[in-house]
Parts: sequence; C-alpha cells; structure tokens
Amino acid sequence: MSSSHSQPPCFLPLTTPLKPDTPYGKLGSNSLAARLVSELPHSNFTPDPNVRYGEMWIGDHPSNPSSVSLRHAQTPLKEYINKYPELFLGKAVYEKFHDDLSVVEKTDAADESGRNIHLPFLFKILSFDRALPLQTHPDRTLAARLLKRAQGNPNAPGLKQITDLNYKPEVAVCISKSGFKGFIGFRSISDIQYFLTTIPEFQEAVGDKDTIDAFLAYKPTTTLRIPVEAQQQLKSLFIKIIERDDSQIAEICKRLLSRLLMQGDENFFGGTKHAHLGNVLRKCLSDYPGDKGVFVAIFMMNFITLMTGEGVMMLSHGFQPPSERSPAKDFIPSVSYIPRSSTIPLRLPRQPWSKSEEGRTTQYLVPLAEFDLLHVLIGAEQEEVVTPGGVKGPTIFVVVDGEVELRRVNGDERLVLQQGSSVYILPGTTWSMRVTGGKEASIWGAFVEAE
Repeated sequence: MSSSHSQPPCFLPLTTPLKPDTPYGKLGSNSLAARLVSELPHSNFTPDPNVRYGEMWIGDHPSNPSSVSLRHAQTPLKEYINKYPELFLGKAVYEKFHDDLSVVEKTDAADESGRNIHLPFLFKILSFDRALPLQTHPDRTLAARLLKRAQGNPNAPGLKQITDLNYKPEVAVCISKSGFKGFIGFRSISDIQYFLTTIPEFQEAVGDKDTIDAFLAYKPTTTLRIPVEAQQQLKSLFIKIIERDDSQIAEICKRLLSRLLMQGDENFFGGTKHAHLGNVLRKCLSDYPGDKGVFVAIFMMNFITLMTGEGVMMLSHGFQPPSERSPAKDFIPSVSYIPRSSTIPLRLPRQPWSKSEEGRTTQYLVPLAEFDLLHVLIGAEQEEVVTPGGVKGPTIFVVVDGEVELRRVNGDERLVLQQGSSVYILPGTTWSMRVTGGKEASIWGAFVEAE
C-alpha cells in the first residue's frame, strides 16, 4: 500500500467475495450469498443458474479476503489493518489477538516485530441445500504445531488445510425462515454405546473388535464434559472408521440402506428416542452412498434443529439444510482430532445490546473472547443509535434485507448500505443507522472488544 494513502474514514464499504468451490451451496440466485453479492451497488456479478454458491466471507482471511472500496479503488482490507493496526483493531484488540510467529516461519502478514496482524474473527453468510463438510478444529497450541509441520511438508496428509495459527471454533445463527438441522458435537457415550450394540453395520464400520469392546466396557459418567479416558476411546472409534478402506465402507453402506428400506424409516430405530433418525439415515445413505461420514454423523454426533434467530456454538460439526439431511464427507483434519468438549451443543443466549440506545439490537453472547454477534432490526422510518464512543474494537455489518443510512454522530460521514452491502466500522466510532428504503431492515454483524 502506497504511502500516499491518507487516514481512512470511519466507515469503510467492503467488497465481499463468494468462496469458490462450495458444492453444498444453493444453485444460482437461489443462494442468499450469491444474491447479496449480485445486489451490491456497481456489482457486475450475475449468479450462474448452474453453479452452486455456498458462502460469502467478510474479513481478512488470506484464502478469500475482503477489499475496501474507496476512491474508485479496491484495496485488500488486510493492507489497511497492516498499515494502521491500532486504528483498525484498537490498541487492546491488537495487543491481545496478534499471533506470535516465533514458533513457525514468518508470514507476509507479520509486522516488524514478527507478530501476525489480523482481524480476530471471520464473518460468513452461508446458503446451502446440501450437507457441508464435517469439520474438526485444533486449538491454538495444536494449530501452531500443525502449521510448523505443514510449512515443512505442505503435501503431508491432513495438513494442507492448516494455513494459519488461529484455532477455529465457530458459532452459527439461523437466519432462514425455515430453520436448519445439523450434526453438532458428540453424543453422550451411552448413546454411542447403544448404537454399537444395536446397529451391526456400525460395528462393521469400526471394524476392530478390541476397539469396540474397550468402548463398550467404559462406564459413562454423569458429568457434562467427556473424561480423558472417554476422549481416548472416542478418538480410537473415530479413527478406526476414518481409516477403513473405502470399498469396505461402501459395501457396509449398501447393506445398511437395504435393511433400512426393508424395515422402513419409522421402524428402523424402534420406538426409541432415536426413531426420528430413520429418515435422516435414509437421506444420508441415498445422497452420499459409501460415505464414512454416515457413521460418524448419525451414530456419533448430536442431531439438532435451529429455528430462525437461534444460535449454537460449534466444535465438531456438520450442517444439514432443512431439505437435505446428508452427512458430511470431508474430515479436517482427522490426523489431529481430539474431542475435548461437552457432549451437549451449546445454545447461544441472547439479550438486548447494552450499547443500543434505541433497543433495536440483539446481542448473541458468544463464549469466546474473539467476537460477539449482533442482529439489528429496524422498522420503517426508525433508527438505531450506538452509545457514545461506540465499540472499542472493530465492527463488521452486512445488510441482509432492506436499506439503511449509516451516519457518524457529530460528524459528516454518511454511507448508504443497500441489501448485500457490508461495512467495516473503525473502533471508537459513535454511529446511527436509519432505514431509508421504506421497509424493515435486517442487519447482521460481529464485533470484538478487549480489556
């Protein structure tokens, strides 16, 4: 970035690219992500009806970064953050969330002291009618270890997805009116034991009697967190499935589907609490025949439903859209998977945002230091105003529906945000947001503060 750039304004309009290669996304303009990008002012993007668009990313992640649109030019958001780290992140956020690169090779994102400067979160809009990949995420210590290994051997199995030091716990909030279903987090040990004893094909998929016997011999506890011994048993079960030969798994899936079709969806799991999974299992086996993910998702993970506005904290997860209940078929990275969390998915509590003066913003209380989520809902001719001083860290907003004008309180800056528009707001900015399109506006966002 040239030194001729002056200090940027408080509101920075962003260009937000679609993530490529998302076979689970909806086709063409059926995808909300694609529609939002195509409706941006001066957008020359038209969704291809034969292409699937699954994710819109807003942030500085190197694989799909956003750009700042100023003075008829596009500048990567990352360049502004690198040039003005304290201005763009706030001093406290910058000091708290930079990465120590002393453990790995220095990257292009590092400052002179060897610190990796980045936005602590990545905001996404997802739109899909097929299963997303099942994902597992390392913690910071493991991520550093894996990144160092990946830099030394980038083609090593399971390491090509490791590109940075960030661990990646995720939060999902449903904005669809039809809700969505998902496999999130591990089931209780007793549930998995039940499936091992009642579903012979599950035992076949594991394929190792000693592993099965050891898992069945474990005495489950009543604690919410999985004990260390159970973690090891669960890890062994998981790895045995993933390491099975693909052709063997394909044959087991065929037998399982045949038995399911013969017994029927309602009867396959009997009159137990798992009876609803018959239909889910059939869709899994039909949509992803021969997939190892069937056994992991159905028999080892919690199956949950989120309604509009509900959020959940995710550790290991595989999303399922309302119309498709297929399992995931990618495991990232199976070589490092160690479950450490509660077996119960963590629902996100909501409350009125304390920085809202008009009471039109809901805050999702994320149990992470890196960010919180916001939903601003403003009726026609109404406005929202943030308390003086605003957020002491960066804020990102995207307009999902409607049109608003963003104004700097006691300042001259104004920015009209149409449906699909996204904006980066600098720390410490006091702003107001007024509906201009004549109908209710729905704006979603994320922010981070640090002490």
